[in-house]
Amino acid sequence: MRYFLSLITLIFIPVQRVYSIPVVPNFGGATTNSTTTSKQNTTELIEQWEYSTGFDWSLSGTNINIQGKINPDIKTVGTHSVSGVTTTHFGVDLDTVPNVNMHTQGAATQLLNSYQGPGLKSFTRISRDIVTESVTNTMSTFSN
Repeated sequence: MRYFLSLITLIFIPVQRVYSIPVVPNFGGATTNSTTTSKQNTTELIEQWEYSTGFDWSLSGTNINIQGKINPDIKTVGTHSVSGVTTTHFGVDLDTVPNVNMHTQGAATQLLNSYQGPGLKSFTRISRDIVTESVTNTMSTFSN
């Protein structure tokens, strides 16, 4: 009985009506901006080592008398290693170069004797800095 009275009480309680209103977004639009900046520094180093493992030797002239062999003996004058590779240098044994005298005293005479031995011929180093900068601007606009 108690439940029955509770149920009857609920039936006779006045209820207010509920009304709904449509929800309309109040959104007009928007704009976003984004900026990305990057900077890169690069240092580039190029080195070139040029070696000669042989030699250049010459003897020439006019009104000269060469005594002994014209070509001197060759001997090992050193070695060098680069990246695990060993190279032997060959040069002239300067104790065996021929003696040169004037053929006719008082006559015009010219003598050219040159020797360039093995070793480092040239070294080139190029170093440059490269700076790269970039800026990216992005803008997005949207509306309803």
